[in-house]
Amino acid sequence: MKRLILLSALLGLFACQDDPEITGTNPNPNVPDPNVPVPNAPVPPAVERKNIELTKAEWQIVERNNLFAFDLLRTVSKNEEKENILISPLSASLALAMLNNGANGLTHEEIQSVLGYGDITRDEMNGYFQKMLEAMQEIDPLTTFKSANSIWIEQQFPVLAPFTEVNKDYYGAEIRNEDFADPATVSLINNWCSDNTEGKIPEILDDVSAASIMYLINALYFKAIWTVPFDKANTKDETFYNLNGKTPLIPTMNNELEIYCSRGDDFTTAELPYGNEAFSMVFLLPDEGVSLSSIIEKLDVQTWKSSTDWMNTRKIPIKIPRFKIEYTRTLNNDLMEMGMQSMFTSADFSLINPTAKLSVSLVLQKTFAEVNEEGTEAATITIIGMIGADFDSPPRPEIKEFYVDRPFLYFIKEQSTGTIFFIGEMRNMNPE
Repeated sequence: MKRLILLSALLGLFACQDDPEITGTNPNPNVPDPNVPVPNAPVPPAVERKNIELTKAEWQIVERNNLFAFDLLRTVSKNEEKENILISPLSASLALAMLNNGANGLTHEEIQSVLGYGDITRDEMNGYFQKMLEAMQEIDPLTTFKSANSIWIEQQFPVLAPFTEVNKDYYGAEIRNEDFADPATVSLINNWCSDNTEGKIPEILDDVSAASIMYLINALYFKAIWTVPFDKANTKDETFYNLNGKTPLIPTMNNELEIYCSRGDDFTTAELPYGNEAFSMVFLLPDEGVSLSSIIEKLDVQTWKSSTDWMNTRKIPIKIPRFKIEYTRTLNNDLMEMGMQSMFTSADFSLINPTAKLSVSLVLQKTFAEVNEEGTEAATITIIGMIGADFDSPPRPEIKEFYVDRPFLYFIKEQSTGTIFFIGEMRNMNPE
């Protein structure tokens, strides 16, 4: 079984105690256009990395976001029968945070609890997301990170102004009042999703049901070049040992790099930076004979921090499979299993409309990711549809190589805060 979960994920984070900088070679001063893939692209020059400065309270939110990310991964991984998974916890968090601004009573409490916010106020949550989204668009000029939000409202449905205003002010949400009975509205929504993911998520809805009253949408788009790119001439077809027992030959990128890596109890992690090293991808590879599911079952914030806070630089040969994935999942049952139940049934969204009996009918996420010699491109859409009705570790073995030739996890994160926004679980691979 093969899973790619890119946690679109929510804003998770792993805090590094010493905040080490990833070291890499820089043999070429030319700067490639980060938006145009270039074969055998030269290494970008040193560009100052900007860290995101957080308050003590904001660090708490980051840690709780990571907790939500791992809980979501665990739930989806357990319930998904498809070969591979790709989710964005960050995108799900952003859409649910906007929804939370309209929730009251038990519905608000459940959303707060599952997202891990507890006694964190709505203002604190909104301010944190606003700060993070603005900062992540500025910390690396070699990387493209974009987030867009919109709220689509049936033109005849009255919505309280504070709900739309807070989402406009903190999330930059575009408020659209449209005729949901007009088939053209589906095209308008799909075009918005396509435009805000550079065409990677061209469609999110097939139609708008007669009972639909509102859609809340988050779009994320990420594109980055490796700090040290892979030479395409070194990419070779190599055996990948699938969870299903098959052993296909997969195009595998080869290099020898000085990278950050560490050993866990039964897995190894390695971190490959992008651009000016403000963003990175972390690969988590279980030891031979250790199942991916057992790693996922125990993966939590403390396990994550103990394996990433103590990374050391080593120059080692690495092999990374080249891959592309598209994934779609309806998250209704997953969120209900995690504790968000009332919003689908006896919901209280009185801060949106005090008299209408609103409930959530759909939480759908579509994701895309491509990892190749130049870098990574990833995108996600999370849409919420609403209807109305009345770690001291023992010494670890020395790391001498890092060959990804069996099921693995991968993460895309912001470096200074450790915020995770994509998580992938690769169970099986197929030849291109």
